[in-house]
Amino acid sequence: MVGGLTDNIVLLIASRIVKGACAALTAPAGLAVIGTSFPEGHQQRRAISIYALFGAAGFTVGLLLSGALTGVDWHWTLLFPAPIAIVLLALGLRVIPVTPPSASAAASRTTALLRDRALLRSTLGAAALNGGYIGLLLLFTVQADALFHWGPWQSALALLPASVPLVVAVPFSGRLVRCFGTARLIAGGALAALAGQLIYLFAPRPTSYLAGPLPALLLVETAFVLSFAALNVQATSSVRTELRPSAVPVYQTGVQLGAVALLPPVAALTSIDYQAALLAITSAGVLGLAVATVGNPALRTRSSRIASPNR
Repeated sequence: MVGGLTDNIVLLIASRIVKGACAALTAPAGLAVIGTSFPEGHQQRRAISIYALFGAAGFTVGLLLSGALTGVDWHWTLLFPAPIAIVLLALGLRVIPVTPPSASAAASRTTALLRDRALLRSTLGAAALNGGYIGLLLLFTVQADALFHWGPWQSALALLPASVPLVVAVPFSGRLVRCFGTARLIAGGALAALAGQLIYLFAPRPTSYLAGPLPALLLVETAFVLSFAALNVQATSSVRTELRPSAVPVYQTGVQLGAVALLPPVAALTSIDYQAALLAITSAGVLGLAVATVGNPALRTRSSRIASPNR
């Protein structure tokens, strides 16, 4: 509300910092509730699928609304979520389970969690996927204005191929994990993301939407379809139940750090040279594929430990 009601740049940045801090609190908590409230296996995979579905749907709706509202007045992009947040607060007070905090215990477990290879793989893989994805969206948004002279609503519609397929596929993600295992899905997703980034890299100044941006966006979205839920499942299931409340913040921190680390150089390079910005984005794709495949013992079996029928 404060950000939407001001034109002061300092106050606007401060309101964004507060909102980011709130997201840092709620994002790990949401996945931790699932990890501790649902038993491993079908119920937990289904819960994570629903969790991912709402995240993907929110992102898709947000693209459309931001495009439409920015065309009216950019302040509305910040004001519109406020009543939704009030409704979520009221519902959350009724349905979110209350658990006693244990900061010292969580801190003591972090060192042990950092030695969990499956958790580290999922964290680094998600960081690379998220960082490359957000960087690509930023680059395309700038190009849509500079090269194609599109308005906000046109850019929002053009980005739908980078979000809608995940919304459609997420309800079936639990079945995919059960059939193929998390390791293979994550590796396939990393390969698709890198392929999309390479397509864009070799056409850094596309002459049309179909000549580079669309295939790249579709391939990067394919990466999310394959690996988004698999990464969440692997992150919440690779550690013991009592450690999951501490494991989830580690995972979510890594996811966000991927975007935080990549956005500043991409933003700076985009104003200078599109291809240089794409090289930075593609480096994230190379990292994601390396993390998913190099020395991963789960790829040698038909399915990963997470998807085993015995678990």
